[in-house]
Amino acid sequence: MPSRIAKNQVLKYSPHQLLEVEEAVAAEQLLAIRIDSKFYQDFLYLPGQEQDLALGWLFTAGIINGIEDITAIKFYPADVKAARPWACVDVGLTGAAQARGSEGDLAMTVLKGLGGGQKTSADLPSRLPIINSEPRISAPILTALMAKLPQQQEVFRQTGATHAIAVASVRGEIILSAEDVGRHNALDKVIGRALREGISLTDKIALLSGRVSYEMLFKAARAGIPLLASVSAPTHLAIRLAEQWGLTLAGFVRGERMNIYSHPERLTDLAPGSPAL
Repeated sequence: MPSRIAKNQVLKYSPHQLLEVEEAVAAEQLLAIRIDSKFYQDFLYLPGQEQDLALGWLFTAGIINGIEDITAIKFYPADVKAARPWACVDVGLTGAAQARGSEGDLAMTVLKGLGGGQKTSADLPSRLPIINSEPRISAPILTALMAKLPQQQEVFRQTGATHAIAVASVRGEIILSAEDVGRHNALDKVIGRALREGISLTDKIALLSGRVSYEMLFKAARAGIPLLASVSAPTHLAIRLAEQWGLTLAGFVRGERMNIYSHPERLTDLAPGSPAL
């Protein structure tokens, strides 16, 4: 596997000196997804977990509904000698999944429907279920989990250039994690690994190092994740749809504080003497 960290000579400026030093920087590489040996999509990504990234993206894009739609999967590293300076994941799909692949990205289909297009999210209930699972987590456990997120960011600690996603239990255990130069990729990596390992996400919490946009919320909803927490802010559209789709959304989870934007009933111990809303 290519290294996720490279070394570069840089000039470090300050008002009193100019130094040439060697700095660690995050690697960034092109990854192509092929379906039955035909090009389908490409990404810029942090090397590592390529098959998980492909599986997660195919799932959140609505092309596969589960691992049973995969007939084969193989990763090919970049090979300059073969005139292919990019990495590739070749995926075999069932006929039903191939047909869904011709329909376009599910997230954009749903968004256009919400905006008054021909399809609405109600047309796709089996592919984007309303989140009705009711795991509950103590607010102090959630803030403690977010404090653990930097421990999952080895590349970030050295380079400052990556996002991280962690999946945790309501008991406060981090189960899965991924880093990437793109926060969407990091979320797809953990969703893809959960698919591959048969881990249900319907009673888990996702911890995010970056903002919660529509696409991040959509991916979480598609995976059935009931609670999303971020050190950063959500967008207005993400808040509105989290409320509509049944997700608990918390932002600015820092120290012992957080903002709760939707469905606070999944959080306990929000105030002394108040076990839940």
